Amino acid sequence: MGIGGFDEDIYGADDWDLFIRLAKQAPVAVSPHHEVYYRIVKGSGSAQVEKIEQGCLKVVNKAFKIAPLELQPLQNKSLGIVYQYLCFRTLEEAAQQSSGLQAIRYFNKSYRCSPELWGFPTLSKFFLRAFIIALLPPKLSRVITIKMRQCFS
Repeated sequence: MGIGGFDEDIYGADDWDLFIRLAKQAPVAVSPHHEVYYRIVKGSGSAQVEKIEQGCLKVVNKAFKIAPLELQPLQNKSLGIVYQYLCFRTLEEAAQQSSGLQAIRYFNKSYRCSPELWGFPTLSKFFLRAFIIALLPPKLSRVITIKMRQCFS
């Protein structure tokens, strides 16, 4: 039985949708290592976080529409993880002060869905970066956040 190809109506998360459909048909293995890396290019589709948000929400809603009853409690955690991802993705470029404010909005959505995702180290790194980006001029915030990434890596 085929699973079909990429769903072109799901922007930026069509691969997640494909993986979910594949996992429904065949056994999968989970790896603790990063096996796939996304190349994010300013101005490309990979940098359009708002569109990616809509695609991710479609995937989560589509998956939980057909998920068994025992998995339904995981929907809020899944949404929390999506918003946490979007939160940190928004902070990656640190292009403008609105990025910090958008990241704070994503944090709020993530925290409301799944507060347990936000332990102290994650929370403190996020707020420090978000406030630096939201409050400081863009050139200065870029320099500081690059130094922070070097320190925390």
